[in-house]
Amino acid sequence: MNRSRVFVGLFWSFVDRGGDQALRLLISIVLARKVLPEAFGLIAMVNVVFEIAQRIVDGGFGLALINKHNHDKKDECTVFYFNIIMAAACSFALLIVSPLIAAFYRRPELELILKVMSASFFVSSFSTIPTVLIMKKMDFKRQALINMGTTIASGSLAIGLALFGFGVWSLVIQLMARSIIVCILLWTFYPWRPSLVFDFGALRALWKYGSHMFASSAVTILFGNIYNIIIGRFYSADALAYFWRGNQLQQVPNSAIWATVGRVSFPAFSFLKNDRSKALYSFRKAFCLLSFSTIPMMLIAAACSRNLIFILYSEKWLPSVVYFKILCFSGAFVLLDNLINNAVAAGAGRSGIYLLMNVLQKCLLILSIVISFQYGIIFMTIAFSITMIICFLVDYILFCKVFAVRILSEISSIAPYVIFGIAAFSASSLIGHYIIVSAVGVLVLQCACGILTYAVLNAAFHTKGWIEARELLWPKVLSAIKYRKAP
Repeated sequence: MNRSRVFVGLFWSFVDRGGDQALRLLISIVLARKVLPEAFGLIAMVNVVFEIAQRIVDGGFGLALINKHNHDKKDECTVFYFNIIMAAACSFALLIVSPLIAAFYRRPELELILKVMSASFFVSSFSTIPTVLIMKKMDFKRQALINMGTTIASGSLAIGLALFGFGVWSLVIQLMARSIIVCILLWTFYPWRPSLVFDFGALRALWKYGSHMFASSAVTILFGNIYNIIIGRFYSADALAYFWRGNQLQQVPNSAIWATVGRVSFPAFSFLKNDRSKALYSFRKAFCLLSFSTIPMMLIAAACSRNLIFILYSEKWLPSVVYFKILCFSGAFVLLDNLINNAVAAGAGRSGIYLLMNVLQKCLLILSIVISFQYGIIFMTIAFSITMIICFLVDYILFCKVFAVRILSEISSIAPYVIFGIAAFSASSLIGHYIIVSAVGVLVLQCACGILTYAVLNAAFHTKGWIEARELLWPKVLSAIKYRKAP
């Protein structure tokens, strides 16, 4: 896989996820101002059901196809029909268990919501293989246009319904419309069509790798939503909405960056899995740039939390501030942990170790929930952030074992970015505490002060991340200047 192809993939993946995330954020801002928090809490309650069911439908075979170098049309068609069968089964099962889920949350209105949304599984199953093939071929330009078109169409529909007072149903219909529209666009603009072939042998061959990835992703989703389940069951829908909003907002930059880097890094690491030294070199380069950029970004966002949420979502969402701020501290390490997992699963081809890393993480998460549950939502959030930072360190140690590198040398490579990120957080916090102007003015000053502090410290100490970023960006800046000066 040549370097230019990876960079083109990165660019269009960034356009796809960056543009799509920006559109989603804009739509969510409008919806948050027009729909009551309780409605978002209801959607958060059922979210875990749909995410896990989606993983069951895929079964890990999508990632297995990406990881397999010489897959053929028989593999693709086998997985395609398997997905449809599993989707139909999941849709039927959800119709049966929806009363039980509604009873668990003690919210009768969830039963109808679940039954209506169950049809989305069957529709989404038709999109799986085209999406996987686009990802493997790094045809992210096509994916970008499809995703952003889908987001605009479904989001516009939801906003229109919200303006007419449809409340929670505007959110339900948005999710349903998204599944339908993306399926239509993929089948219209991507030339793949299935053949009438199904091979159990191909399914078994892909299952060996895909089963580990399926189990890992299913467990990750379950535990990623465990707080939604607990808060939804034992607290109000409003309380869940505030926690969910803070969590969703802190995930926006990480999701945009990881959707870009992750979609490119997994197939890239898979391509390099037979050359361990190249895989390690690629990991270190990506890890350095991610550390340099994401750690300060999340810490500065934490410092700006109150003004940021007030400006975006209005005063009624201010209870989300405390959750957003706490989660930003662990969010600074989420992308790094994801990159480590991709390097182990794809770069080293060790999906079993990848599963072990996820199981260890979830065991620590269960322990933190048991300890913190009795003290309330804020204490649970603090315990979660501490646990995720510990999990990052554990995963990094396992990575070092797999690639046979020195643990302290690797882990210490991020120390400058953590220290300088904390300095940037402190500078931004001081601005927010002592400067009294409009919320927008304070937010701009906080961001500027934090970024300047971090940049000056990195430049003064000539950190590797600073040098890498300058080498990557400076030629493009000079090229842009020369282009503008050209007659």
